[in-house]
Amino acid sequence: MGYKFIRVILFAILLMNKMQGQPFFTVGAGTNDVIRGMYADDATNTLYVGGQFSHTGNIPCAAIAKWNGIAWDSTRNQLVNFVRSFQRFKNEIYIGGAIAFFDSSGILIGPYIAKWDSTNGYWIKFCDDANGSTFELIANDSNLIVTGQFDSIGGIYSPKIARYDGNNWYGYPPLDVVGGGFTAAAAVYYNGDLYVGGNFESQQGPNMKDIAKWNGTQWQSVGGGLSGPFTWVNAFAIYQGKLIVAGGFFTSSGDPGNGVAAWDGTSWSQLGTGVGPGQVFCLQVYNNELYVGGYIYDAGGIPVSHIAKWDGTQWQSLGITLDNAVNTMAVLDNDLYIGGAFLFMNGDTVHHIIRYNYLTGFEAIEKLSEELYVSPNPGNELCNITAPSFTNSTLLLYDITGRILMQQSFTAKAELDISSFTKGVYIVEIKNKKDETVKGKIVKN
Repeated sequence: MGYKFIRVILFAILLMNKMQGQPFFTVGAGTNDVIRGMYADDATNTLYVGGQFSHTGNIPCAAIAKWNGIAWDSTRNQLVNFVRSFQRFKNEIYIGGAIAFFDSSGILIGPYIAKWDSTNGYWIKFCDDANGSTFELIANDSNLIVTGQFDSIGGIYSPKIARYDGNNWYGYPPLDVVGGGFTAAAAVYYNGDLYVGGNFESQQGPNMKDIAKWNGTQWQSVGGGLSGPFTWVNAFAIYQGKLIVAGGFFTSSGDPGNGVAAWDGTSWSQLGTGVGPGQVFCLQVYNNELYVGGYIYDAGGIPVSHIAKWDGTQWQSLGITLDNAVNTMAVLDNDLYIGGAFLFMNGDTVHHIIRYNYLTGFEAIEKLSEELYVSPNPGNELCNITAPSFTNSTLLLYDITGRILMQQSFTAKAELDISSFTKGVYIVEIKNKKDETVKGKIVKN
């Protein structure tokens, strides 16, 4: 009897810790298959999610869906195959991957890159087809850079990397050796130069295996490149003034790090003993720390489960167990979103995506409590708050950092004017004299 009682108490404690102390949470219904890429669009406060899925919950959304902080939505497209990358360029959203879609006549088109027609509300082909899939899209004020496995795109010959200025396509000198099985998987601007990483052996000069930089005139070596026989660069990030390079490479093969290394424009350095033993697929800077995701089990000698973080000095585990790889990360409204091939976190079904918030107090808010009603939500002017069981209470409104923006008495309902607030997510809390509370998110659009 005593043993059973102890087991019940331990289970209750574990459940309480899991519900209240664990800062990782599900994102609605998630997706029904692998997530390959995510993009936080600050212009519309929207998280775009792409992959191999066909649904999120009961919403059909072939290969691409949107999350507004509260609910999922479809872009109502007819995409097939999978979406891997996103980028806003000249106020339009572009997507890449191994995509194809049906046009209005029911004809299957395979451009490997498309853009959103906001006037008519669907994805459109905007250039001559690439002859291979696209991997990465990045942009500055002048150009959209596209990398991938193609040899031609937009009607020009430009193997594996090209740029688009909004009207025309332009090529680069070929990076890969003749007949090489080259892929440009990642690109980034660092110190004014364009860096490209992937799996290639350059024909432009020595010491440019798997990574090179374009200085505006020619391709150049980045610290001698990589040297291992099966190396690959998958991702870039800029952290503490350095270019972080991640992928599949190891010091045992003469490479500058294990899975991850830092480049300062002149020389390489390691981040502790790195991560492994598999590959890093994605990087994300969040809360002044560097998050690393992939197919990894060790970070600096610490056991991890496909994700870890570097605080500038040492590696740390995030204290969760995922059953498969992390493919992509993005930050929206101070939340870190993590997507990939995983279906379970700590044994619970999470459907390929989770959300993390390092802030205390608000991290567990995924949706409004059943006792708290907000209408309209999202909204942009007057916001009606109703909590019938909360009389003689106090209403507090916070920004996402926890700063109190408004405090007033509350009895069952109130009307808030949010017209002067900036676009984003806010937290409403109702607290009665017994210190009982309800909390929820309000989205200002």
